[in-house]
Amino acid sequence: MPAEFADSKSSKKVRSNLYLVGFMGTGKSTVGYRVAQMLGMPFLDSDHEIEKRVGMKVAEIFENLGESRFREMEAQFVDQWQPRSGNVISCGGGLVTNKSLLNKIQQMGVVVVLYASIDTLEKRLSRDQNRPLMQVENPKQRIEELLEERRPIYQNAGVGIMTDGHTSQEVADHVIRIYLDKINS
Repeated sequence: MPAEFADSKSSKKVRSNLYLVGFMGTGKSTVGYRVAQMLGMPFLDSDHEIEKRVGMKVAEIFENLGESRFREMEAQFVDQWQPRSGNVISCGGGLVTNKSLLNKIQQMGVVVVLYASIDTLEKRLSRDQNRPLMQVENPKQRIEELLEERRPIYQNAGVGIMTDGHTSQEVADHVIRIYLDKINS
């Protein structure tokens, strides 16, 4: 799929979406916002878009409606709510666990996977009480379990970047290089 194509209504070039995926706490939203600013593209966070549509925080959705309903909302985001081109989109950590959704975003744009070590994730996530999957007795063990499940999915989703030891600016620069390389190849 060409990442940049001519809009049929004009001669203006339209850019493919850039999707940032990976485990929670890898920096998808922070890096995505920075990348969007640098590329002059709008930024969307799938979790925040779902929260706006439903009028509840993700943690409330999990608590009141359940994880399966939240996963249905992620599918609605991909299928109906997201713009089809020209955006930087930070995807919730579990969105790509649905193979159909992963295939769709891979067809619609460039997918970059952000990674971080378990120790880094534990440190970053311990400060955030709004992560429903981390509200357990042993968060480190939960991170290890979820990563074990998701690792093969993330490894096949797109080009990967390790964020440990790098500033958000360094990671953003790397993401932009990957994106521009993909849309210009």
